[in-house]
Amino acid sequence: MDLEASKKLCIERLLIPFEGTGPTLPNGSFKAYKDPGSPSGLPITIAWGLTYDDKGNSIKLGDVWSYEKAVRVKAIVLDQFAWKVIELCPTLIDEKDNKFAAVLSFAYNVGTRNLENSTLRKKILAKDWIGASQEFKKWNKASGKVMNGLTRRREAEAKLFLE
Repeated sequence: MDLEASKKLCIERLLIPFEGTGPTLPNGSFKAYKDPGSPSGLPITIAWGLTYDDKGNSIKLGDVWSYEKAVRVKAIVLDQFAWKVIELCPTLIDEKDNKFAAVLSFAYNVGTRNLENSTLRKKILAKDWIGASQEFKKWNKASGKVMNGLTRRREAEAKLFLE
């Protein structure tokens, strides 16, 4: 697995198409918004699903970031997720970039704690690739409600995982 190639694949095939950006200003800057999949609107998000900045501070309504800042913070945050995925799923190190990219997208979306406690992780550690691919699809709900966007994302992750 090539970490940089995996992150690029994750960004291009999964994060950009599925994360969306929320509201943007005419100058291309991003404006913070409430999470549309959560009844409470939390967490507050900016750009491509970012919920905290490069210093670990939570995003607040009213925050505005330039495109350049969003790209810089996205790279930092994605690196943090990537290293945690490697820690949780070391069996992916010897696999193709597509497997790691799919799991990275999943962890970025649901959180590393959910990955850590998931059957998906157990199947990855057992190198049960078919079983693992089927586990992605179970994570298509927000607050107990099936979300079409999450269903499409999980299908795309499962497909990339098996390529």
